[in-house]
Amino acid sequence: MTQAVTQIMIEATEIGMTLGAGAARVDALKGVNLSLAGGELTLLMGPSGSGKTTLLSVLGCMLSPTSGSVRIRGRWYRSRPQMRELIGELHAYAKQECVARDRHGDRHRFDRDGIGAEISRG
Repeated sequence: MTQAVTQIMIEATEIGMTLGAGAARVDALKGVNLSLAGGELTLLMGPSGSGKTTLLSVLGCMLSPTSGSVRIRGRWYRSRPQMRELIGELHAYAKQECVARDRHGDRHRFDRDGIGAEISRG
């Protein structure tokens, strides 16, 4: 039996995120390293205030990390302008047509708004 080769889709290297200033300064993330492969299910667990939402916001390019970098689909992003460029690319990708098969083997074609546009049997 052969194993499927999975490609690393998202990689975070030495991610740090500092929020606030002065006495209110908080290091929400310190030196986070993470690799996520396509087709994998990954759970992010931790207590309240441990940085889960901050990490997801950095990985989703909603926040720029204070330090470190994020690689998405093979390209490194270290700055806000680079992340804005990626968001535009992902938005364009998301607008493409999507085709899925249900458990009966029927193909469902969706338009960019997620509305079923066509069904073909078998």
